[in-house]
Amino acid sequence: MEPFIVFVAYASRDGFDFACELVTWLESRDPPINASIDRDNIQNKAWDGRIEDLILGADLVLLVLTDASAAKNSYARDELRVARNWGKPIWAVRPPGSQADPPVTVQGTPIDVDSPHGGWDHLEHELRLCRPVNRTVEMLTAQVEELEEQADRAQGEERKTLSAMVGRLHAVIQWERRRAANPAEAAADVRRKIDEGRHQDAAPPSRETIDGTFQIIEAPPAITSAGVHDRHSERELLLRHLHHSRTRLVVLRGRCGSGKTALLNDLIPQLKKSGYAGLAYVSTHGPRRVTAHLLLERLARMMPHAGDRERMLERVGDQSHDWRQNMAAILDALGDISLLLIVDNAEELVADYRLTDVHLREFAHIIGSKSGHGVRVLFVSQVEIRRLTNPPVHAPQVDIPPGLPPEFAADFFRGLDEGGVARLADVSGATMRRVHRLTHGRPRAMELLYAVLRSEPGSDLDELLTSATKAAGKGDGSVYLIRRATLALRGPMQRVLQALAVYDRPVRASAVSWLLAPYDTGLDSAGVLELLCDRRLIRRDGDLYHLPRGDEDAVNGRTVLDTIQLGSPGDREVDPTRYTRYALWHRAAEYFRRVRELEIRVVDLNDLGAHFSEIELRLAGREYPGAATLINEVDEHLSLWGYRSLIIRLRERLLGELGDVYSDLENRYELASAYLDASEPDRAIALLTKARASALSPEAEDAFRVQLAKARLVKGELDAAAALYRNLLHQGNPLVLGISRLGLASCLAELGMVDKALDQYAAALEVIDDTEKEAASVFLNQGLLQQQLGQPLTALRLIQRARRLAEGHSDAQLAAKCVDAMAQVHIDMGQLDRARRLADEAIKAAADAGNADLCRETYSTRALALLLGGDLVAAHDTAHAATRFFENSRPFAAVALLGITQVRLQKMESAEASFGRVQRDISPLLRPKNPAVQLLDLNGLAFAGLARAEGTGDLDPAISAYRQARRRTRAPGVVLRAVRLLDELLDGDDSPQARQAMQAAVGLDGA
Repeated sequence: MEPFIVFVAYASRDGFDFACELVTWLESRDPPINASIDRDNIQNKAWDGRIEDLILGADLVLLVLTDASAAKNSYARDELRVARNWGKPIWAVRPPGSQADPPVTVQGTPIDVDSPHGGWDHLEHELRLCRPVNRTVEMLTAQVEELEEQADRAQGEERKTLSAMVGRLHAVIQWERRRAANPAEAAADVRRKIDEGRHQDAAPPSRETIDGTFQIIEAPPAITSAGVHDRHSERELLLRHLHHSRTRLVVLRGRCGSGKTALLNDLIPQLKKSGYAGLAYVSTHGPRRVTAHLLLERLARMMPHAGDRERMLERVGDQSHDWRQNMAAILDALGDISLLLIVDNAEELVADYRLTDVHLREFAHIIGSKSGHGVRVLFVSQVEIRRLTNPPVHAPQVDIPPGLPPEFAADFFRGLDEGGVARLADVSGATMRRVHRLTHGRPRAMELLYAVLRSEPGSDLDELLTSATKAAGKGDGSVYLIRRATLALRGPMQRVLQALAVYDRPVRASAVSWLLAPYDTGLDSAGVLELLCDRRLIRRDGDLYHLPRGDEDAVNGRTVLDTIQLGSPGDREVDPTRYTRYALWHRAAEYFRRVRELEIRVVDLNDLGAHFSEIELRLAGREYPGAATLINEVDEHLSLWGYRSLIIRLRERLLGELGDVYSDLENRYELASAYLDASEPDRAIALLTKARASALSPEAEDAFRVQLAKARLVKGELDAAAALYRNLLHQGNPLVLGISRLGLASCLAELGMVDKALDQYAAALEVIDDTEKEAASVFLNQGLLQQQLGQPLTALRLIQRARRLAEGHSDAQLAAKCVDAMAQVHIDMGQLDRARRLADEAIKAAADAGNADLCRETYSTRALALLLGGDLVAAHDTAHAATRFFENSRPFAAVALLGITQVRLQKMESAEASFGRVQRDISPLLRPKNPAVQLLDLNGLAFAGLARAEGTGDLDPAISAYRQARRRTRAPGVVLRAVRLLDELLDGDDSPQARQAMQAAVGLDGA
């Protein structure tokens, strides 16, 4: 039996207690009656549009009849007027002791609950008579009869369209009759479908179609067959870009509802005609997160031969291969075959006009700059993308105006009416001009007009335009249309639409059926979803359904959500389940929790789709502790893969919401760690300072003090960081003592006090077991310091010990750092071939770990080995690759290496830009009293590089910087590295100033 909804109207002055009692009684019926009530009913309260939505969504209005509610100026009378205007049945119930007379809007005789002639039993009897067995069948049957009459009069394609609509209606009717006749069997069938859907969500398959020689991997949502009549010029411009021999990256930009998705569908036949072999489509609104790995998988699926396709997919899934190596193999295998990769809703990948994911930027750069392949990537976005790659490559942008011109808007609007169901072909020119004035020619707004006409059989377009125009004058025209379309739906159709708004992401029909199961037993939502697609209310993308999303047109589900009573957090656990937003958000999150239980292992970000969906739903429903637990779980993976910005966004949403002080402080601590990993020490310091003051124990305060010291270290305030760490050395906690000694050693090493730093590392090993994973970091840092002291063999022994320990604890990132450090030592020893092999091994390990900072360091090491070996071109390309990894730390050394190769290759303008960038980025970090020694040497190199690139020959600033560095330390390894880089830059220059600069770098100029 379908849900039955009653809205309870009352006056707060004398009817609140009984109204609450009435709600409880209604929800305790069998089957339960869903009761809506405005619990914040105040006599002078401003009218709330959400209350109007609740009334319009109700099947019956019950007035708690008291003296206050019967008064002419009461809030309850306003609610009754809304109900009367929409034709809602209105009954009155008198609480005990009330003698009030009913308003004229009340139908029938009021029911006295304390009457000896029935009371509550009388009310229950009347409700059972009022509640129809199956209103959906009656409503849909009437629509079928009307469509069948139209189909009998129609011909050709129109008749086929109408017959298809009738078929979809019949499918829903047959199911409704089946579940009415045998509810237990229908419910069991739905449970089976839900279980199948959960397994599909746990491992979503790729959907492929082959049309002749044209292959499609997950086509864009097919949202219209009306054509894109107004987009001819934009489509032709887009096609010209996609066929240009030197253009491989294109951006299509347009606001929500401007027709971007329709244009993509219209593009497919044009690509078929013009020689393209296929396309693949991904969306940020899809079930998998858009990453470089996902895009590679789509390209691999477009391999023309099945055997090659299977081998390439196996290779892409093999974690032993770097994704860049896989990409090179795929592009080489595809050759000059023309293929299009579409990334839709790309605005969610963009911040500050650029792609936020460093790997996506590198993917785009490889596509845009590599020659000899036929792959194009089209980014479809609501916002401008000024820089897809770094450095930038040619990527033209095609802009779609927000609205259609009047003549094209008329064609589009009439074309929506497939089969002539809404009779839009007969709309006059004057009415079409009103449509254009209201919608401004926006396709989505016109779809909403059509949806209302389809949802209200017999409704008049002119009347609808009048009402919508009044609403638009108040600034909410689109909100009015989607709210009216939602409330015009009845029974399961309204519930299914609301379910999509609750999920707020593309989901399968099985997910919708799961969500609504407690409220509508045996509901199979698949057929209903197809009917909603017919009415243009929702989109279908393969097996997934969703509401169109976009703030500008207010059609992203928030308006539909407002038609559901918010309820209270307690609704999550109430039995029987209440139909409120809180209860629905909780149940939707539980769906993805069950999906997570089916997942076997997490390999990459795509395997966390159910986690992220559940997190978003827990946050929407204010289940912050549950969301925090999940965020802690995914944090382990996101930190490993370098997705710090995502961690930060999630944890910031928990601030001040967890309630429990311990949980809140734990979240602040982890958020501060994420800020530091993302090289945002100022934000970490502000957060930690406040959290430290709220610490509930000395142990917690020490933890925050340790993080504060680390933040000062990351910021470059080495003296301040060292002072904080020294203060912590007096604590009795062995863990705090060990961490503090390690931190102090790092500060001393940065300050050039190598011997003192080694003493602190040795002291740290007194409180750290030398078999623990933490000891590996100590041995690695000891090795690097021995390298600075000019003791390469001792350094290698320590680093190799650190590597064995890291591998024994399965710490792939730390092991990769050790391999990179070994390569650096072999460079100092002049063993360049060995250094290159180790650097290649470190690059692969860093790529597998997905750590952008480590990737930059390993590429820089390889570039240095190549530079010293005389392979300038390879060194330039490798240093250039290193500079692209700047997600969380600025790539000073990598850019400096690139600048050296550019000078040596006579690319002076590029070199000037590179060294200028190094000098500009280093300057703020040189302001503290004692900056890091490495920064001083890099500053000297940057000044020298600028002098060479600009041709001025003025090396005085470089000489001054090198003198400052040598006053801080003359450790052999540090001096060797500085001299080596300067020597490569000067390239045999024997001028007096060049010799003086070299002497300053060595520390022999007497200054």
